[in-house]
Amino acid sequence: MFSLSIEEMEDENERKASSTSLTSQLLARAVLKQDYSSVAASLQDGEDPNICISYDLGKENGGKHKIPLLTVAVHKGNVDIITLLIDAQANLELRGEYRDTPLLHAIWYKKTFIIYKLMSAGADVRATDTTYGDSTMHLAAAKGNTYLLQNLASKGCPLDNRNYKGDTPLHTAAYRGRQDIAEWLVGQGAEVQPVNNKGLTPADVAKYRKHMKLANWLSENKTISAQPQAIQTINEEKSKGKVYVLNYQEFPDTVIANSQEKNLKMREGAQIDSENLKNTFNNLGYEVKTFQNKSSTETEDILDKIQKNKSLNFLLLFILSHGMSSQSFFTSDGQLLDLNNIKQKFTDLACPQLKGKPKVFFVHFCRGKNKEILHLDSSVPKSEAPHNMITVYASHEGFTALRSPESGTVFVNSLCQVLGEYPCEMLQDTFNRLYAKMKTNGGTTPEMTVSAPFAHFKF
Repeated sequence: MFSLSIEEMEDENERKASSTSLTSQLLARAVLKQDYSSVAASLQDGEDPNICISYDLGKENGGKHKIPLLTVAVHKGNVDIITLLIDAQANLELRGEYRDTPLLHAIWYKKTFIIYKLMSAGADVRATDTTYGDSTMHLAAAKGNTYLLQNLASKGCPLDNRNYKGDTPLHTAAYRGRQDIAEWLVGQGAEVQPVNNKGLTPADVAKYRKHMKLANWLSENKTISAQPQAIQTINEEKSKGKVYVLNYQEFPDTVIANSQEKNLKMREGAQIDSENLKNTFNNLGYEVKTFQNKSSTETEDILDKIQKNKSLNFLLLFILSHGMSSQSFFTSDGQLLDLNNIKQKFTDLACPQLKGKPKVFFVHFCRGKNKEILHLDSSVPKSEAPHNMITVYASHEGFTALRSPESGTVFVNSLCQVLGEYPCEMLQDTFNRLYAKMKTNGGTTPEMTVSAPFAHFKF
C-alpha cells in the first residue's frame, strides 16, 4: 500500500470531478486549483455553485466524500472563492454525502474568519453533524473557542444541547481537558452534572481522561449557581491591567494627505473588532478601554493621558484604521498620525514610569504599495531610540490588510482566536501562532518588529 502525494491527491480529486457536466467540471477544477478568475467567470456564466464532487478530506474524515464546492473551498481556506460561491447563492446547508455543513467543517478546522463569514451569510448556527450529532457548541468547546461559544450562545444556541451519545458541550470540554471552556459554560448556567447515555457526568469523563484538576473542579462545583455574563465584568482593582483600543471607522469622504487626494470609505465591520478585543481581553482578566472615531487632536489627548498614567506596568495599544504609508494612519477627521511619533511618547525619557517595561503595539492599517518618506518634526531637538517596544503589524510593509464588513479584520479575529486557545504564552509564541492562524484564515502575513532589549511578556 502506498499513499498519494498532495499533488497526486489534488489530481485525483480533479479526475473525480469528471462525473459532472463539462461546464461544471471547469467550475469544479477552478475551485480545486483555487483559480479565482476562472471561478468568477464560470459563476458569471450561470454555472451551478451547488454541484458536489468527490473530494478526499483525509483519513481523519473518512477519505473521499461527495461534497459541495463550498465545503471544498472551506477546507482549502480560500475566503475569496467562498465569497464568490456565497454571492452566487450557494446552499449554506448542503452536505452532499458528508456529515458536516460548511459551517461545522469550518469550526472543526478552526478557520475563524470563514466561520464568521458563513454565519453572517446566514448559515444555520444550530446545525448538527449527521454522524455524532455534535452541534456547533460541541465543536467550539472541543476546539477551545470561548469567543465563538459566546457568539453562538448569543444567537440562541443552547448550552446543554446533547449529541447522539447524550454528551453536552460540557462533556466535550471535559473529554478534551479544557478547563477554561468548562468554567465558561458553567458560569453561563450550563448544567454541571448532566448524565450521558453511559451514565457519565462531565466530572466522570474528565477523571477517565486523567484531567484530574478539571475533574476535581467539576466535582466541587456540583451546586454552583449560574452567573450569566459574569465573565464580561472586570473589576478594575483586580484586573491584570489596561488594554487601549483606538478604532477608527468613519472618515470624511475625501481628504488631502501628502498632497494627494484620497477617498476614505467607512471601515464596515470595525465595531466587531472592538467587540472581539473587549471579549477576548476581558476573558484574560484585562480592563479594555476603547476609543471610537476620534479626531487627531482627541487621539493625541488620549495618548498624552496614557503617557502620564503613573500606574502602568506595561502598554498594550491597538490602532485600527486606514493607512497612508507603512507608518501613518488616518484619524476620523481625515488627519494623518505617524506611528513613530506615537512611539516617541513612550520612550524612556518621555515616559520614565515605563522604562524597562514592555510596550506592545498591535497595528492594523493598509501599509500601501508606495514607500513614503517620513519627515521629522524640526521643532523637536532630538529623538530617542525606542527601547522595550514591540510592534505587531497586520501586514508587511507595502501590502494592504484585510477586513470584512461582516466579521471585522482577519488580524483581530485571528489574534482573538489565538489568545482564546493559548492565553498564557510568551509574546513570541503568540506571534508565531498568530502568523499560522492568519495563513489558515486566508489573511495577510503579519510582521513583528522588536526594539531591544525587550522584557519578557505574556498575556
